[in-house]
Amino acid sequence: MKIRRGAEHMSVIIKMPAISPSMTAGKLVCWHFSVGDKVKQGDVIAELETDKAVMDIEAPEDGVLEQILVEGDTPDVPVETTIAVIGNGASAPALQPEVTLVETQPLTNLPATESDEPILRISPLARRLAKEFGIDTTLITGTGPSGRILADDIREAKAKALHHNQ
Repeated sequence: MKIRRGAEHMSVIIKMPAISPSMTAGKLVCWHFSVGDKVKQGDVIAELETDKAVMDIEAPEDGVLEQILVEGDTPDVPVETTIAVIGNGASAPALQPEVTLVETQPLTNLPATESDEPILRISPLARRLAKEFGIDTTLITGTGPSGRILADDIREAKAKALHHNQ
């Protein structure tokens, strides 16, 4: 969806997509770009997770990531919530976040978690290939943005393993 803000400024509003017709909310896992970064159409700018799948959110066109309205690691972001704005880099009026925070009671008696365990960034295709080829993704260094493991990284690891076993 494009919103015109004067003749010199055109913005693209990025909304939380629905992976399925029954989806009402999802977790915005992370951003691969920061405010002010240039993006190209098709660049994976963020990741969204539901209870069934992880999905890449791609830039719909070239521009500058002008605003991030929902931070990474935000659970339960309603579908159709504006999460970011891509523009041409010209200054524009700021949009206000649409997410309303609700005060909750702290949880007690939760099991301890490993907080120093690194977050594994991997594309959905790479995850599927790694499972199919039986490759341990924790042993692979990703070549994508922010060290993300890509399908080519999995294919290269498989080729190295085959070469090593000969």
